Amino acid sequence: MALPPRARWLLLGIALALTLVAARLVGREDEGPPPTAPAARTLGTTNERPSERVEIDLDRLAARKGVAPASDPFRALTWQSVAQEEARKNAPPPPPPPPPQAPPLPFTYMGKLIEDGRIVVFLTQGDRNHIVRQGDTIDGTYRVDAVTEQSLALTYLPLKQKQELAFGGAP
Repeated sequence: MALPPRARWLLLGIALALTLVAARLVGREDEGPPPTAPAARTLGTTNERPSERVEIDLDRLAARKGVAPASDPFRALTWQSVAQEEARKNAPPPPPPPPPQAPPLPFTYMGKLIEDGRIVVFLTQGDRNHIVRQGDTIDGTYRVDAVTEQSLALTYLPLKQKQELAFGGAP
């Protein structure tokens, strides 16, 4: 639907008049009390009329809070601080933690018995006594792998690490 040129100009004129009225109303809302301090300056050129001069309240500008920068671009830097920062950035990563280790053997050797060529070893763990042979498991934690006259070979089952309890030879 096309409007005749006369109606189009009429609508544009009304829109212009409304825009000017709205701009004037907004300008009145922004006006505050007249400045009393010398912080207000008048801007203008010689071609302007005195009533069209714009005044800027510099105190209001100074009161605005800005967002602080992430870092100060004007901070003083020394070569030492730059070198330390570079060394920290380029440092090798820390070594990985050592692998877990089996705890020390909690057993104390009390004696052994040799019966028909088979060796039985008596151990204590705190206030408990254990009688072990090759192939036995102690508390589901240690397995007896081998028993000789001088030592007892054990495997710590949670980590599958071998340990040895030496106790000496025959008298």
